[in-house]
Amino acid sequence: MVSTFELAENVVGIIIDTDLDEELIENVQAKILDKIEVHEEISIFFEIKRGSKLGFKAFLEQMAFNLNHTRNFRKIAVVSDLDWLRNSMFIKDLIMPTDIKTFTNEERLTALAWISE
Repeated sequence: MVSTFELAENVVGIIIDTDLDEELIENVQAKILDKIEVHEEISIFFEIKRGSKLGFKAFLEQMAFNLNHTRNFRKIAVVSDLDWLRNSMFIKDLIMPTDIKTFTNEERLTALAWISE
């Protein structure tokens, strides 16, 4: 299931508590695009709950989406206990100017504070 919430007019929160597949990624991207239509630049809080799985193909699809919309993203907070996902975010410095930070599930409140700044 995907849950969304707003922290501010230009900050969208997305919480995933199931395995991420192509259909779910499309659903998440549609929610992001809806927000971009209203606010040209947004920040995203993206949390993958414990026990959820993110396949590499879904990860690549989301990265391609991010690259195509990088000018619309001010900040992205990624909250997950998936070590490979958090560790792969260093690649973003090479290809995206967006400020992206990763947090463990225990650091969730820190992530919420950071994305709201």
